[in-house]
Amino acid sequence: MVATLHGRGKADPSQPRSPPCAAGSSGTSGCPDGWASTGPRLRSLLVADLVEAARPRFRALTRTTEAANAYSLVARLLDSAVHTLKAQDLTPEGVRRDPAAAAKMVLTASWFLDSAASALAEAGARLGLPDPDWTSFIALAES
Repeated sequence: MVATLHGRGKADPSQPRSPPCAAGSSGTSGCPDGWASTGPRLRSLLVADLVEAARPRFRALTRTTEAANAYSLVARLLDSAVHTLKAQDLTPEGVRRDPAAAAKMVLTASWFLDSAASALAEAGARLGLPDPDWTSFIALAES
């Protein structure tokens, strides 16, 4: 039971390798990151003897997926900041040519950077909090 709950060991050969994540979908499109590869193991929790562990495991996985999505957002914001700064000629001559446009571009890039820093700090703070669902899941796995 512990190996199944913790995701260790081999997947049940009777389970499909890439289960659909959404009703009516095929393949792994629409699966949250990390769920497609663990689908068979996660679905093995959906039996009477193990179903009590499914809720905390899926809640913990949901939070982990949200954290991954937050880091993806941070990367996109940082990429946008870089793109904004590269689009503006920041040499003294380029800034003198159109100081208002240069100021708008730098202000926008700084907004992207500030937003990325804020999202990163919030995601890091959430990740550092105790996870009662994960603790509950481990307790169920060890019982």
